[in-house]
Amino acid sequence: MIRYLTRDRIAILAALTAPLAAAAVLLPFRGSWPNTNVALLLVVVVVAVAAIGNRVAGALAAVWTAVWFDFFFTLPYTASRSAAPLMSRRLSSCCLPGWLCLSSRPASGS
Repeated sequence: MIRYLTRDRIAILAALTAPLAAAAVLLPFRGSWPNTNVALLLVVVVVAVAAIGNRVAGALAAVWTAVWFDFFFTLPYTASRSAAPLMSRRLSSCCLPGWLCLSSRPASGS
């Protein structure tokens, strides 16, 4: 039981820090890469966090990924002034892979 609590805490910490770290690493390529490539790489971070953690960690990673993508990679840069419908689409496109990853995992009691 303690092992799972530790793993879940690590996953929540990764959910809060990994999206920002990945966005910071991808930031120098903002001008040369299309946003779709950046978004796909950020979704890999969401799936990785969801795979090592629980649903809460996956959801947190998805939300933070959408926030940091909006902040760093959409015009105007470093401003969170995107339209609400676009933000909800970004959030859903980041949450879906994490949810699919977790729903395909067997239950821990099995």
